Amino acid sequence: MQAPFEHIPGELVKVQNATLHVVERPARTATHLPPSVLIHGKFGSVHDFLDTSLVDLLTSQQKVLIVDRPGCGYSRLPADTPATLETQVALLAALLAHRNVEPAVLVGHSLGASLALALAVAYPERVAGLVLLAPYAIPGDGPAHARVASILQMPILGAALLPLVWGLIRLAVTPMFTAAFKPDPLPTHYTRYIRGVVLRPEPFRADLQSVLSADRLLRQIYPAFTDLHKPVVIMTGTADRTAPAERQSHPLAAILPRVMTIEIPDAGHMLPYTVAPNIAGAVLATAAAANLLARAPHTHATQAS
Repeated sequence: MQAPFEHIPGELVKVQNATLHVVERPARTATHLPPSVLIHGKFGSVHDFLDTSLVDLLTSQQKVLIVDRPGCGYSRLPADTPATLETQVALLAALLAHRNVEPAVLVGHSLGASLALALAVAYPERVAGLVLLAPYAIPGDGPAHARVASILQMPILGAALLPLVWGLIRLAVTPMFTAAFKPDPLPTHYTRYIRGVVLRPEPFRADLQSVLSADRLLRQIYPAFTDLHKPVVIMTGTADRTAPAERQSHPLAAILPRVMTIEIPDAGHMLPYTVAPNIAGAVLATAAAANLLARAPHTHATQAS
């Protein structure tokens, strides 16, 4: 019998020293909108978008690229290359150039929003706009298990403890993600998906490395957020306790020069699963705004308050 999620959608693409898992969907109608790139969060994969209606809604008007963050899902890094956000930013930028999908609207969920922001700061010419879903972007408010990740980085102790931590988290999948989806219900397939794709040993370790590196990178790029003159939409759920708006979305919106914040009443952290039509509307509007701004490149000198 075929194992769950044994079939890998899309393709494996060689980018520099990495192999990236990419799913590309063409636009069904010819438009001039820039493409979108969908970036999953912690303990996620391309399935966090493919298993929703979001991709179908977006491809009505634009090309969409969905990618497993380097080291995560079915993307692979060399054994001696840690899956830090810095590494992921460089590889994703190279992928955009390789696939000719730049400038693109980056759609990042949770930790994927950290990656999207970092890419926009480092490679602004490759980014048309940002849609940040339940973002983790303000350093210093990261998950407590980042401390576990730091232990797992230790050469001898980390190698010994990784199987134990991996096993414990596999056992805790249902309550852990029930809390992330709350107040929405956990999808019936979700535990099977997480165990079958995300919590395999290699992507699990890569995800912890990403978490560990997040605050360091965010502290480095935080001062540059005020100079990020791209159209940005921040979408957050009022019931999100994983990345609460008052600690993440609100302070982020306060420092970005061209931003719109959308709050979804009674929505939790897993917005791609629960409010895909809202996200699609925000992404397509951001793509249209990016087109307008591209025709008036000097408008950043006179920002609306």
